[in-house]
Amino acid sequence: MPQVNLILTCASNKVLKADDSLSLVNYPKKEINPLASSWISNLQNPTLPSLPALDMYSGNYWNVVKNINSLPNVKDIWVISAGYGLIHINDYIHSYNIGFKDKSLNSLKLNLKNPPSQFLSDWWRILTTHTNSITDIFKSEEKYILFSSFDYMKAIKYDVENIITSKNLFIVSPDTKIKSLNPYILNTPSTLRYALGGNKMTSSIRVVEHLVKNSKLLTDKLTIDNYFQNLLNSTPIPILPKNKKRRKIGDKEMVKLIKEVGINSPHQTIFNYIRSKDIAAGEARIIRLIHKHKL
Repeated sequence: MPQVNLILTCASNKVLKADDSLSLVNYPKKEINPLASSWISNLQNPTLPSLPALDMYSGNYWNVVKNINSLPNVKDIWVISAGYGLIHINDYIHSYNIGFKDKSLNSLKLNLKNPPSQFLSDWWRILTTHTNSITDIFKSEEKYILFSSFDYMKAIKYDVENIITSKNLFIVSPDTKIKSLNPYILNTPSTLRYALGGNKMTSSIRVVEHLVKNSKLLTDKLTIDNYFQNLLNSTPIPILPKNKKRRKIGDKEMVKLIKEVGINSPHQTIFNYIRSKDIAAGEARIIRLIHKHKL
């Protein structure tokens, strides 16, 4: 079975609690360069507990990554981290709270002063001056599977564009919409979970696992796309009930509900409370309102 390297996004869940110095929400708002300088300095604190990345991250997604790591034809796994840059899965890291997605009080966007339009890729450039970049570790004669969500792909876009035409790079990122990258991304809809197992949150990493176990498929994009389409054609797809229509409310009423639960309550508790009242509650909106009224 051909050997495969993997480049995967990190997981938000970690087994250790992050120190306040590595939770972005605790930083005063700064522009990107001074913020990155403070962040990178705190990453180098030798007194904080650390674990290999493999053992630091947790959750359903990461459990599948651990399964993949144990497969005999996996050569190396590299992790795309919003906190560290590109790290090897065996590198020791501290726990941290920072993310490229907006749905967190520790998101880069919420905690930057005057964020530039390309702030995600700017942040990635800064981080990878202290670590390897994807371009640095890529060896054209070896096979690589890259798995990234849209938010992370926006950060690593320029890095990936350096290697995008390689015949040995296979990208799994079904939610990405980037004109320069889309022609190279495998067609892997979330309905593949009915054939490969998992749920909406783990369907893409299950695709990666399947490709590693069947690495002879890693010849070209068309072959893989046809394979998955045939797999879908032979898999019964259940008809799901339509989602219940929820009432929309303004920010003022939404803040009132948030305060009923307690503005310092866990985000999921607040989210579940509002949804229990059949109110439309986008997670990103709730996070934004919590952040605004905590200031």
